[in-house]
Formats: sequence, structure tokens, C-alpha cells
Amino acid sequence: MPDFAVYILAGGMGRRFGGDKLLALVDGNTAISRIASSAWESGAESVYVVTKNEKRCKLYSSEARLTGCLYDSGVVGEGPADGFYTAIHHATSIGVKRAVILPGDTPWITPGVVEGLYSGLALAPATTVLHESGFIESLMAGVETSNAHDVLRLVKKLSVIRGYARPCDYYRLSPRTALVGSSLLAYTAMVFADINTRENVRIREPKNRLGERGITVFSSPLRHGVDGPEDLCEVLRREERLYTSLGLLHFKLKASKDYYMICSKNKKE
Repeated sequence: MPDFAVYILAGGMGRRFGGDKLLALVDGNTAISRIASSAWESGAESVYVVTKNEKRCKLYSSEARLTGCLYDSGVVGEGPADGFYTAIHHATSIGVKRAVILPGDTPWITPGVVEGLYSGLALAPATTVLHESGFIESLMAGVETSNAHDVLRLVKKLSVIRGYARPCDYYRLSPRTALVGSSLLAYTAMVFADINTRENVRIREPKNRLGERGITVFSSPLRHGVDGPEDLCEVLRREERLYTSLGLLHFKLKASKDYYMICSKNKKE
């Protein structure tokens, strides 16, 4: 089995784009071929696409060098979360040691970003990209699979409590997460720009500015509330304080929303 595999998420319907984003021409090549090329150039031993059906698999395979296709399996969650967790489950089940997950609508992603996510796994079993003001690329991840099965179990438990799963749950429930500052990975924020609309292909405007040239490693207390003796609501409040102290606005907002959804409702009842 490969030590290093890359998974490209391609489950969206492209409604805002008006067609299949991964087949759109970007600087003379389709988005899927550009992303797959960056994955291979980073040193990946296998490159998979996670999509909806065999028809789309054939289309992508005709445009890019791919090891194979996976189909959204409902492992955890729906929509983007489904593809994200399908990729992690597959990597774990076939014995891939380290996996990098990339959203399929980021055609300017570079081999350096993939390598950075992979390298960050030396510090923590989960990695993602950290931008300015504490925002992350939740669908862009590195995963070390030795404990991924246990983290997926906790994600499922949290999804039952909350009613659905988010991709960022994986980072919050991992024993440790490394957030790699995007300035360490790229010289321009355009590398992280997506193509949700056809206008995005033209303007190439990223959602966030580059983060600092550093790496933040943290351990969230959330796993102790989901699968331990501690009160979940107290843990969520502690989580909020941790993220506030680290300047991780993205995670703080998610913890606050969870507290409101889970704990405020319970108090009213």
C-alpha cells in the first residue's frame, strides 16, 4: 500500500458555476488535471478523486492521471463533509500511512502546499492551512492514519449529538492538530483561490489573506467532552477560551455555535 496518497474532492454539483468545475479550463488545462499534476509533483504515490458516480469518474480519468475513484459513501455527514470523511476512511482502510485531501475547486494549488500539509504531519496527526485572522482551509488537510479510525468514531458521536458533521470536527477531535501558516506554503494567496463561479476563474480572488510564517500546534479538549467523563458544555466553553487565546477565529466560531445549539437548547428544556 502507498505511504502517501492524495484525495481530490469532487462531489459538488457546480450549480453556482453552471457546470462541472473540475472540467473547466484554467490557464489552458482543466482544473482536475492541474490539481492532479500538483499532487503527483509533490511526491504522492497514489491520487484518487472522490466523486458522485462512475460517469464523473470516467470524465475526470480522461482528463487527469488518477489512481482511481471513490464514491461518496455516507461514512459521516453530507455534502463536502461526506467526501472529506470518505477520503479519510478509505486511506485508513487500505493502509495509507499519510493522506492529503484537496478541494477540487482550487486549480492554482501548488505542489508546495501539498508537501507542506504532508510535512506538518511530523508534528501532529492532522494538519490544515491557517490564513490571516485565524481562518482555515477546512477541506484541505493532511491526515496521519494511525489514529484516524478513533477520530472518525468521535466525529460520528459528535454528529449524532449535533445532528450533522463538519469537516473541521476532525481537527477539533484529533489528539493534536498543526495549523500551517499559509505564508509558509505560498507567495501569493491566489494559490488558495477557488472557482465557485465562472467569474472566479477570471478574477482569481482568494477568500483570505496569507497567514503568518509559522505553525500552531494545539490539542482541543473537545474529545474529552464527546468521549470522556467531562461535561460537554463545559468543554465547549473551554474550547472557546483556547481558540480565543490562540487567535483561531474559525474554530472559536464553530465551538460557540456548538455551545448555542447543544447547550442553550438543553438549558431551555
